[in-house]
Amino acid sequence: MNNFAKAQIVCKFLPPIISQYVRNKILTFKEGEALSINFRKKAITGSQFIGNTNDFHALKFGVHGYFDWRNVILVNEILKSNKGTIVEVGANIGTETICFADIAKKQQVDVIAFEPVPANYDAIFAIKKENNLNELMIINKLVSNEIGRSFFKMPDGNESGSGFISNPISKEGFREFEVTTLNFELLDKKKSAVFAIDVEGFEFNVLLGGIDIIKKDRPFLILEVNENYLVKRGNTTIKELDTFLGELEYKSFYIDKLGLKEVDISNFKVKSNKNWICIPKEKMAIKGKLSNSIFYNALNPLINYRIL
Repeated sequence: MNNFAKAQIVCKFLPPIISQYVRNKILTFKEGEALSINFRKKAITGSQFIGNTNDFHALKFGVHGYFDWRNVILVNEILKSNKGTIVEVGANIGTETICFADIAKKQQVDVIAFEPVPANYDAIFAIKKENNLNELMIINKLVSNEIGRSFFKMPDGNESGSGFISNPISKEGFREFEVTTLNFELLDKKKSAVFAIDVEGFEFNVLLGGIDIIKKDRPFLILEVNENYLVKRGNTTIKELDTFLGELEYKSFYIDKLGLKEVDISNFKVKSNKNWICIPKEKMAIKGKLSNSIFYNALNPLINYRIL
């Protein structure tokens, strides 16, 4: 029995906060890459994920049935009381997309996922086809603050989520893609409930390009916030992002190990989990439920069978 199979068995009934630590002790990412095993794995929301252990996003999903489980839990809780379209920007190979689509099916809403990298797009499309996820629309474009075209640093090796927009001197390793914004006709006709944005430093640019929809629908915002990437790639700062969100009357919280903790820019600290959730001030009543849902599921040994 290889260590991938061992990790699957050992972690099967462990809560997320423990199982991810245990997986790292049994199976390294380099070992998963060397094994290069094709697999199918049931997501915690029900559908079958298709992947290969040579990609570390897929490897984690192959062991647990989730990658970033906290984002899935939050979206599930949000849609219980705030129905609407789930918009994912930077879908990568679909480790959260598959769960969002299951949640959308349950709530009878749609998912719109943006992913420019052809191999990643194909991986998500295969998952959509395998599971008949008719609620899922995949758009093969970059998203930023202006419509046009831009160069994109293609992911290195098996790091499927490492690509980013850039204006390089040398075009080696880069590819040109069409760029859209979130202020587009399809979203204008729908009500957006959640924006989940992970674009390696261009999160602020994506928000700028979706400001009309944000003002119209007041969606919850789940953002990867990497201070270094924001400055070097997005040409912005944590303070500028925080000010922008404050002017839109959003309150920002770290998505922490066991719940939500308010972001204090005056005492900003880099967290191992870089994700924030930004809540419209008029919807702050749900904050306690969101925080509790992370706490209970972090300790839930049956998360693969019951999302609280």
